[in-house]
Amino acid sequence: MKVWVDFHDTVLDGDRAPVPSVQAICLRCGKVVEVYGRSEASKRRALCMMRDGCPRDEHNFYEDSEEAPGPVTVGLGAPSAPIVVGGPKVGPEAPAQPVRSSKPIVIGRRR
Repeated sequence: MKVWVDFHDTVLDGDRAPVPSVQAICLRCGKVVEVYGRSEASKRRALCMMRDGCPRDEHNFYEDSEEAPGPVTVGLGAPSAPIVVGGPKVGPEAPAQPVRSSKPIVIGRRR
């Protein structure tokens, strides 16, 4: 099954100094994986770790949600309450001003 993963830049503690890193979040179950580096290779490493350490013992095909053709449904382990995301990122890296986007952001319960 294809499962989408959201990536966020973060900083992890290294042996001598903080290291720029990436955090991957599974949009199906919410599992979080952190890896050193922010390159495409680091992201691929996170996707491999996500597959190897799936808490549901599934062998999914993980992909970056930025490459999704449209809005992504987020399960996060609760099949009755999916969330659809597809707009600008939120969190500490979000711009201070609101961002207008043609992609919808829908949060709530499915009816």
